[in-house]
Amino acid sequence: MAFDDLDQAEQTEADTTETSDAAEEHRESVVEDDQPTDSDSHVEDYSSDDDPESSAGAGGDTVAGSEPAFGFEEAKQRPLYARQRAWDAFEDALAIDVEPTLRRHDIRDASKRELHDAALRVLADHPEEVADKVLAARGVSSDVDGDPHQ
Repeated sequence: MAFDDLDQAEQTEADTTETSDAAEEHRESVVEDDQPTDSDSHVEDYSSDDDPESSAGAGGDTVAGSEPAFGFEEAKQRPLYARQRAWDAFEDALAIDVEPTLRRHDIRDASKRELHDAALRVLADHPEEVADKVLAARGVSSDVDGDPHQ
């Protein structure tokens, strides 16, 4: 009959809605799991990440640099909030400076998680520069002995 197609379309739409609802519930539970807790707010020691032998793998059969330094399961996705020009500068630095350096060392598949992890570790090693950038953006001198509103 002519309405058989309509019944099929309604059933397909109902199935799609149920799948979408389940996906949305899963997404919401993942977002809730990613909310920082008090235990997440501590600073971790990343010194072991800098040891090339510790990230080479237990088997010893892998070629150094042939796979990411750490697995996706170790990564924790968190939001970073920045203005567009800061994101552009960050992405340009990665594309223009960092990735060519990695390619010269035969690393052509650096993952975003590796690049972001390394950027955060550099930031953690230079907190005074971060503070200086915030102060400068607010028009406050970073010179403690000088006039605070230069």
